[in-house]
Amino acid sequence: MKWLIPFVERLLHEISEDVAVEVLVSLRSTPEIRDWVDAQGGRIRQEYWRRASMGVPSVRDDEDFRRIVDGILEAHRWSESIELARWALHDSPPKGRPEDYLRILAHAEQGCTNDELAEGRRHQSESYVIPKIFRHLDEFGNVSKPDLARLESFYIEVLEDSERPPKYITRAIEENPQFFAELVSAVFRPASKDERAPDISEVERKAREQRAHVAFRILHAWTGYPGEGRPRDERDADLKRWCDAALDLVKADDREIVGQHQIGEMLRRVPKDESDGVWPCRVAREYIEGGFVEIARGMQTARFNSRGVVTKSLGEGGKQEREIAESYQADADKIRDTYPLTAAMLGNMAQGYLGLAEHADGDAEEFTDP
Repeated sequence: MKWLIPFVERLLHEISEDVAVEVLVSLRSTPEIRDWVDAQGGRIRQEYWRRASMGVPSVRDDEDFRRIVDGILEAHRWSESIELARWALHDSPPKGRPEDYLRILAHAEQGCTNDELAEGRRHQSESYVIPKIFRHLDEFGNVSKPDLARLESFYIEVLEDSERPPKYITRAIEENPQFFAELVSAVFRPASKDERAPDISEVERKAREQRAHVAFRILHAWTGYPGEGRPRDERDADLKRWCDAALDLVKADDREIVGQHQIGEMLRRVPKDESDGVWPCRVAREYIEGGFVEIARGMQTARFNSRGVVTKSLGEGGKQEREIAESYQADADKIRDTYPLTAAMLGNMAQGYLGLAEHADGDAEEFTDP
């Protein structure tokens, strides 16, 4: 560094600014180089931040980190800010204040061009930088939770299957049934009218599609339920209040059937009742006994899908499915006197698995040597 700055100054005065900048941007960015560039200001500073690489930068301290963020975001190089964060988060402790990492996340939401966003997405997919930034921000208690929730919705596709899944935006669903109803309305059309009106502009059509896409991802990323983690009686009270409010809201929005189905999918996640060891929970049973057919269907669909990928040994047949059917039938027998409709649902699920067992037996016979 002792020889570099005098050398660059000679180039600047004896040849041209362009040559001086060319030398600087070909080198690893250091605090000393940035000090000199900032002192020059004007076109040299502008050109440096437009072209300098942030791959493995040397960062002096939090103020230096902020200076780098300022420079590259002013130059509309969000991809370089992602690269900066990738390396900064490797330090122990990481350089940079929470607000600067928030600015990096928010820049894509508020000020990126399409080309800039596409280039930054490359870094997201290759190095998982975005989830790492969110995880880093989680460690600071003074970061605005509403800001993080908003940014989670913007980065929902990156976060949903990552090491740091969305949590503030999904928690907002559990705290506010109105938000749930808005998500349902964004994804699903109303039952009694067609919103695909011919006079909708192309811009509005694309905006609706984007809202629907994000809302679907948020609902898909939601893995909790209202009252989670609380004692059973308190949980059930929270759950019942939330469901009652949500049912009224989706009905008012003309999404009663799909809304009930989504509520059923959520109720599937509530653990079995502690008093009798039977799934579903008491709140879900009350809705089923009250004739909420779509809630029951949503629960059955979600329960079946939650089984995931099934592996079997050659010739095993339907052994696993019969065991599941026996479990559902035993649970149905336990609660038949007090919850007859819920018991009937469990009985139907048992019959469905018996049918799958017979099909698996047939496959085993066909593909097993005699």
